[in-house]
Amino acid sequence: MADPPDPRQSLPVPPPPPGMPSRPVSSPIWAKDQDGKDLVHSNDEELKIMEPGCLEVLREFSLKSYVFSSLGYYKARPAALRREILSGITLALIEVPESIAFAFMAGLSPSYGMASVVWLGTLTGMFGGRPAMISGAAGAMAVVMGDLTREDGPLRDFTRAERVEHLLMCVVLIGAIECLCAPFLCGFVKIIPQSAMIGFMNALAIILVKGQTETFRICATPDTLFNDCPSADEVWLGAGDAQTWSTLALIVLTLFIMWGLPKVKHVGHIVPASLAAIVVGTAVEWGLLRQVWDADGAGTRTVGETAELAAGMPGWHFPDLPASPAWGTIWAYAASLALIGGVETVMTHEVVNSLVKDPPSSFKANQECVVQGIANLFTGLFQGMGGSALVGETVINVLHGARGRLSSTTAGLTMLFIMLGLSPAVRLLPIAVLTGIIWSVALHTFQWRNLMQLHKVPRADAAIIILVTALSVVTNLAIGIAVGVAAASVWHVWSSGRMLTASAAVGVPEGKVEAKKGVEGEVENGEGQLRKVYRVQAPLFFGSTRSLLCLFDYLNDPDDVVVDLSASHGGIQDLSGITALNEAGKNYEEVGKSVTLLGLNPEALAMIEAYPDAASHLRVPALRKRKEEKERHGLDACLGHDTDVLTLGPDGLELGLEMGVENIHPPILGWGRRDAGGKVQTNHVRQAGGRVKCSQLKTSGKECSKGRSRCSQSSALS
Repeated sequence: MADPPDPRQSLPVPPPPPGMPSRPVSSPIWAKDQDGKDLVHSNDEELKIMEPGCLEVLREFSLKSYVFSSLGYYKARPAALRREILSGITLALIEVPESIAFAFMAGLSPSYGMASVVWLGTLTGMFGGRPAMISGAAGAMAVVMGDLTREDGPLRDFTRAERVEHLLMCVVLIGAIECLCAPFLCGFVKIIPQSAMIGFMNALAIILVKGQTETFRICATPDTLFNDCPSADEVWLGAGDAQTWSTLALIVLTLFIMWGLPKVKHVGHIVPASLAAIVVGTAVEWGLLRQVWDADGAGTRTVGETAELAAGMPGWHFPDLPASPAWGTIWAYAASLALIGGVETVMTHEVVNSLVKDPPSSFKANQECVVQGIANLFTGLFQGMGGSALVGETVINVLHGARGRLSSTTAGLTMLFIMLGLSPAVRLLPIAVLTGIIWSVALHTFQWRNLMQLHKVPRADAAIIILVTALSVVTNLAIGIAVGVAAASVWHVWSSGRMLTASAAVGVPEGKVEAKKGVEGEVENGEGQLRKVYRVQAPLFFGSTRSLLCLFDYLNDPDDVVVDLSASHGGIQDLSGITALNEAGKNYEEVGKSVTLLGLNPEALAMIEAYPDAASHLRVPALRKRKEEKERHGLDACLGHDTDVLTLGPDGLELGLEMGVENIHPPILGWGRRDAGGKVQTNHVRQAGGRVKCSQLKTSGKECSKGRSRCSQSSALS
């Protein structure tokens, strides 16, 4: 009886889908658990990122088909349409108090924050890279913008109106920077370590709490809006003032509602907690504090008493800067705010991908940043304060079941309706309620769990968390996150350089010794000559070169030294790595010894080819083999033409004879020949530095000479 088939035979590999490139498949592998049992048997496939490019996506996009497919989708799924619209309206109501509070933090009137929600929400909802993302006025940006409008800020020499114009120009530049630098912003976010992100979130929470201290200040000048009050006339509320305790009571009431309402069954997921807090807090303010205890001065400051709120949507207004604007300050803050907005936007994009289980997409992240920039550009030109994607609101939107663009677009349009028709109601909102909402957001933003486990994380990560948090609070969030990334990068380079390890072995090879499996090239050696092999087991880059040079024993090593990089997990990663090896080769040459380099990756070989002086004191067998393969490839390409005569350079003569090429002519440049048919068909192959140049001469009834360029056509093959 025949033996049963071996289950360890290679499984059949299914063909790739139509239009998808095939992947190289290596020998089958077995995955084993901790007890040595087989977990899975499959073919080991090389996975590559096959994300479509920008031009490919734009080429395949059709606005007409997109609109009709969307209409068909919602027509067939009315429940999804209802869910998207209701979620958008809910998010707009949530954004009303937050946008007003953030506008006050930036020293602006509420219309600036609400206009930002309209422009950002609508444009990013319609054209952004990630559907269901909510954008609007952001607290992380508002706290930095407040520096520009403060009387003691960097623009202290300008009037308040001029400071606001500077801020609007800053918002316009934020949009331009985000549009032009979207790939950089997305790439920067990818290298932000988790420790720096924790410090960023903690600092944001602290700054949000700190920015609400203005709630406990009033203007001593009667009948003056608080935002128009000179700093000298602003006074703190005293412990004996009734308004102090009523303000605290409203804040505590708001915090309680924001904490408790989501826990109530059948209500918490229907009524937004911030909306309920606004309704209850406003009712307490106008129905109790101002009616029952009005004689004691228990009423708190409202939106209408803080800043002027014009009815309607702000119109077109190009920033009217003074004769000598502070362009340096404008550009510095625009760059910082663009970085902060980019970090929040890409971070929100990744959060949504995680929630809906979509793979990350660099193109969609770049698209989101570009559209965010366009929206900020419009926001600045229509008297808005700018903003970015909002993590909290986006998570709420996705948890409500929204998956399309309709929800975020509806949120922006709903805010427009509120600005056009409900401005009088907005003026009645108590500032203390807005403060309670912002403090609730700050409490959820702060990474309490990581704080409790700070002593358990590596010391370097703990130091970066503390550094980013402290620096962001003292300076601003952009500086804090940039310094955090720099500190983490320096630590990674330093620690990676210390991890370089190598093993050495001395042996007596026999004649021609081939390199280890997986290493291209071979090392020729005399019979019985000692050889020492250094097997490097870490990548070589600028951070590990000093450790590498400490490994070699120039005086005591044998005459034949080999450096094997096949186990270095990346090989030579920059010019510093090959330069350090070349320096070692030079030191060995000075004492009459040679160094052979094995196990180079293709990138390192290409680098040595581009900079041959970087390996002038090293023997690189794989480089010689690579050059021969290139020359052979170039000669094959030239032989593809219909011709009976070849003219080869000096190196090409030897290679052509080796390949069995007939009718090889001596190397005379520009040489032409008429065959029996009267047509000149001559291929000229010239070898120079590893490159093959093939010139094909074709005429009819004419002879081609050296000076007639119209008779020749050249192309470089490599």
